[in-house]
Amino acid sequence: MQGATLSLIGDTRVPRFLGVQRFHLRPWVMRLHDLYRYMADCEVGIVPLVPNEFNEAKSWLKALEYMTVGVPVVATRLPEQERLISDGIDGFLADTPQEFAARVQTLIADPTLRRVMGARAREKAAAISLENMVDCWYEPLGLARSAEGGEIESAQQEGVDGERVPGEAQIARVPAQARAVRTASRHG
Repeated sequence: MQGATLSLIGDTRVPRFLGVQRFHLRPWVMRLHDLYRYMADCEVGIVPLVPNEFNEAKSWLKALEYMTVGVPVVATRLPEQERLISDGIDGFLADTPQEFAARVQTLIADPTLRRVMGARAREKAAAISLENMVDCWYEPLGLARSAEGGEIESAQQEGVDGERVPGEAQIARVPAQARAVRTASRHG
């Protein structure tokens, strides 16, 4: 990319593999605080993923981490990335390597756009909390929450013979702010 330096954390083989001449390599970090400090030093966060079944199942965590520190993101358009990034508002989604490169170049060339998108990204990331995102975890666990938000019911409460399945999530009434799932004891 014209005028860009690729910043990497970790694997020293990546710049050679990509054929990148201008890069800054940081060592692996052991503390999360250091990782976020390094990420905050970036002007554009990139999440390039090959569109395949494995990557379609990846979460948007890396994009969210960049957004949390106010860095606009360019990510491959995959289902989970689309759930997080509003294309052209708080980041960019790209369908092809050429589009990906063009979106990164757009952000490199336009500091105002970078600043505005970064601020919007940080605002969106700040609104994401366990409380706000808990429903996205209920579905894969086979749980449904009542309209009031205070009940959690198991989608699988009965076994094959109609008997309760020990250890499966049971109905639990909890305050809306707690949102906890209780499980039945295998011995009780």
